[in-house]
Amino acid sequence: MPVSSLTKSAAVILPLRSASTGAIELLMFSGPAREGFPHGPPVFPSGRVVRADCDARRFRRCRGLDAVEAQRILGHQREPGVALGHWAAAVRILYEATGHLLCTKGNRSPAAALPRRERTGGHLKRVAPRRQSLDFDSFLETEGLSCDLSRLAYFSRWTSATSPPGCVRYFLARLDFPDAGFPFARPRERKWVWTSAEAAMQWFEVARSPLKFPAFACLRALADYGSCESLWNEYGTRSGARAL
Repeated sequence: MPVSSLTKSAAVILPLRSASTGAIELLMFSGPAREGFPHGPPVFPSGRVVRADCDARRFRRCRGLDAVEAQRILGHQREPGVALGHWAAAVRILYEATGHLLCTKGNRSPAAALPRRERTGGHLKRVAPRRQSLDFDSFLETEGLSCDLSRLAYFSRWTSATSPPGCVRYFLARLDFPDAGFPFARPRERKWVWTSAEAAMQWFEVARSPLKFPAFACLRALADYGSCESLWNEYGTRSGARAL
């Protein structure tokens, strides 16, 4: 697996849930206050795909998708292991940013999700101290967890001509446990909010803050769906993800 094939790869996660009205809500965080607004521009969790995400050690802790299928979904643009690594990276990035674990316990099938008490703040606070001193793979092994890749759906791909050039892939992530806390967030630096795609776009318009086209295109596309079910039925089916 060439290192150069990873240095240009990144993943952005679009965490979503169903609001009480049935509409789609997105989890975003904002940076420091600016221009008289209490918080900075809302953004999604994102990060680079690194070698560890594409390693056999991580794959032994993945369920719900194999490398050949991941390569097919990405259009055979990556080697099978690198393709699957994008899903593995998305699980890691989401966890590092928000504390949300898209995992199953032990060797159970993806359909057997973590028990409620292990998905929510209580479980995350219990393992938080260990997380600070362990890399992600050691953390999974210590806790007996497996990444549930069926909770992710491949959404879109964008390339950049800027320096350094690269390819960013967007993934939808089902967070159907909305009472989960965010024990690793730093309140002074960022604020987590659940918001609609329309509200996020309005924020940029009111604040007169630049919105990069890939982010705008994703928000615009999400705004066209009336529910998580309709969104997941389209993109989840393409990605081999588990139905809602």
